[in-house]
Amino acid sequence: IYNNKIKNLSKKNFKNKLKIKIDNLKYDYKIKNTNDKIIFIFGRPIIEEAVNFDGVLEKIKDFNSTKEINGEFLIIQFDLKLKKLIVINDRFGSIPFYYFTHKNKFYGSISYIDILNQLSINKILKIDEYKVYEFLRFQRIFNNKNYDTKSYALMAYNKLEYINKKIICKKYWKPCFKEGNKKILWIHISNPCK
Repeated sequence: IYNNKIKNLSKKNFKNKLKIKIDNLKYDYKIKNTNDKIIFIFGRPIIEEAVNFDGVLEKIKDFNSTKEINGEFLIIQFDLKLKKLIVINDRFGSIPFYYFTHKNKFYGSISYIDILNQLSINKILKIDEYKVYEFLRFQRIFNNKNYDTKSYALMAYNKLEYINKKIICKKYWKPCFKEGNKKILWIHISNPCK
């Protein structure tokens, strides 16, 4: 489904440079508009133990407050004033986000098939044989690379910024596995192994 509302926003604010397509999306999503930002919130972000889409807008203003968002989410923000794209995912990378750049364009999707199609259309698709072997051997791919040589996956608890043709990824949260961590201890006690 191509959302006409989004299409009109892209024509008005981005002079046909932004193309957004939402097909067969299995995640809930909300679109928030401010004077200088368009924000897509996918999934179910939780703030203070409740799903709270409006609270997300406040939390993403400050990089350090981003770690207070829980739940399954992917946030995509277009800053019209700064001409900057920001993508933030949850602590587990529950909603995947794949991306690459080519000829000063940024391509991103929650579907790796879309990325492969765009790589093919741009005639730059090349399979990374090492990564295919890595998947066959370990049943997963380590780090942020994919099965091709050009695209990446946004790792869990990361904030990606695309500005001035540069990609910057920053971790906004660190997991804590200390024995004294009360949250982990509580989970362990309330869910004993049988």
